[in-house]
This record gives sequence, C-alpha cells and structure tokens, in this order.
Amino acid sequence: MILPKLQIGLDFHGVVDQRPQYFADFCSRARRRGHRVYIISGGAKAQLTKQLAELHIEYDFIFSLTDYCLACQAITQTAAGLMFSDYLWNSAKADFCRRAGVDIHIDDNPEYCDFFNTLCCCYDKKADKCIISGHMSLNMSTSAESLVYQIERLFFLIS
Repeated sequence: MILPKLQIGLDFHGVVDQRPQYFADFCSRARRRGHRVYIISGGAKAQLTKQLAELHIEYDFIFSLTDYCLACQAITQTAAGLMFSDYLWNSAKADFCRRAGVDIHIDDNPEYCDFFNTLCCCYDKKADKCIISGHMSLNMSTSAESLVYQIERLFFLIS
C-alpha cells in the first residue's frame, strides 16, 4: 500500500498550544513519514516562530493571518487597535489551504471550517476529538503516532 504524502495544517492557538508535547511528537512523526506540516494561525510569524522553537515543534511552513491581513492592507485603526475584515480573517486559512494544496487542517474554530473546500477538522478539546463531519472524527486521545496513521488511513480511503 502506497500512501500519498500529505500536507497537514495545524492551528497554533487553541490546538498546538493546548497539547504542545503531543503535537511536537505528531509533527515529528508526520514529517518522518514524508508529510509536510503547516502551522496556520492568527499570530504574527515572528512570534509563532519563537513559540514553536521553544516547544520543539517541527514544521515546514508558517502561514500567519496577521501578516497576511497586513499585506492585504485590509486594516482599520480603532481605539482598541488594528481591526481586520471578519470575512478576510475568517476565510484566509481556507484560502491559503486551497492555494497551497493542504489536504487537511486541524482548527478549534468552527467558523473557519465553514470556509474550507478541503477537509477541515474541528478540534474539540473536551472530547479530545477532531470532528470532520457528523459521522467522521479523529480520535486525539490516542498516541500522536496513532493520529498520523488515522489521517493516512482517511486519505487512503478517499483516494
């Protein structure tokens, strides 16, 4: 059985930072199996890079919503700080995943998942699951190695 090499997106705030040791192991194992790991999150790239290094998390690419929105110049200055269009902010992860060919993205915000054409798995911290649809989910209470295999099996069944 030849498995496709996958591109896996992970949100940092709300997913990776909730279980950093688990995701450090997951990212390491996924990359050793030839998959690419994308950190796709709201924070600025410089800050994410520092946090990922401190947590010993391996990755292939970082996509920062903040940096992307700043580059789009879709900014409004308010007394509370910089504000971005809700639509731009909420759809940017899905747009990036589509353009970059990311196969599956794990996020804790169901609003973002609504914009995805590719698989978006909504992380439920309480249930320790990642819900793909009403009847499909990934069990994240198992080992990081098992999560890699679950994702591989999912794509073997799809392809």
